[in-house]
Amino acid sequence: MQKKKLRLIGLAILAGFSVIFAWITFDQSKHREVFKVGRIVFSPDGHLLALSATINQTSRVAVFDAATKKQAAELDPNPHAWAFRFSADGTTLITWAKDAVLYWDTRTWKVTKQFKLTALPDVHSINLMPDEKTLVFLRGHAPESITVWDAWKDGEIFSIPLLGNSLYKTAISPDGKLLALTPMDYPTGKVVGLARRKIVFDFISEPRGKFSWWTSFIAAFSPDSTALAVGDGYSSEEQLAEYVISIWDLRNNKRQKMLRGQKYGFTSLAFSPDGRLLASGSGVIPHRGELKVWSLSDEKELFSLTVHSPVHCVAFSPNGKTLAYGMSGKIGGFEFVNVDDLYKAEK
Repeated sequence: MQKKKLRLIGLAILAGFSVIFAWITFDQSKHREVFKVGRIVFSPDGHLLALSATINQTSRVAVFDAATKKQAAELDPNPHAWAFRFSADGTTLITWAKDAVLYWDTRTWKVTKQFKLTALPDVHSINLMPDEKTLVFLRGHAPESITVWDAWKDGEIFSIPLLGNSLYKTAISPDGKLLALTPMDYPTGKVVGLARRKIVFDFISEPRGKFSWWTSFIAAFSPDSTALAVGDGYSSEEQLAEYVISIWDLRNNKRQKMLRGQKYGFTSLAFSPDGRLLASGSGVIPHRGELKVWSLSDEKELFSLTVHSPVHCVAFSPNGKTLAYGMSGKIGGFEFVNVDDLYKAEK
């Protein structure tokens, strides 16, 4: 089989909005499989864009110049590509999984540090703390606990018991103090205070009427860690599924806003750097995907775009002027939206 290779092509203008299409294709000697652009991250200065692409359970991390949209590097951290982020100073790209944490120099794209982790059973939903050396993950199938782990010393710092009855997706706040757990098959999510080592409060979707199914798909913290956006969904035999974004005020642990209008189940949420906008991605393979941008001050939808594949990840550039989103499907890719155009369209 030929070596899988990432390629960048394309430019288009859509409905008055500047949208740069950057398709990622894998060269293969056999048929094309469904693959996923699973994560998009900008460097702190906004000059670089890193993304993950997975096909046949093989992961690659590709890095692009955000200005020219040209590929700068292709890393092969597999199996160390559970997730990744840039260091605060932008000189390092950090990739991690349950068995290792790797630190890549963003000038040479070589590994400068590597810390191997003790093989831990039933570990999932791994997050890296802002200190860039501490991991937070769930242990056990239920799961049974939240564990905070020093990656450099390969040892547990502390663990918080969790009487879970659901699988969870997790998100960590920018200040590293809170961990959000969104259940995939249960209506109640949790916000955990890591410094206090306890569950701060439970949040629950708020369906209208009697529903037989509900879930929280995904969560994202605001840049100042004072708000949490949660993508909820629910349905019944009498009513089609409804998808709603709840905005929780973490200063009083109360629901502040509800945004309605998404057609598909949520896959991603992201606040703009100034906290004024919220981007949401949705869709399920093999159906189409949807990207929306919301103004949080007036709970108004600024922008909506239906695309050929599910929108699996969204990210704003550090200056807030660009919105990037990645798709999954037979032909995966990522695209850019000029945020200034959204404000011009609103006026």
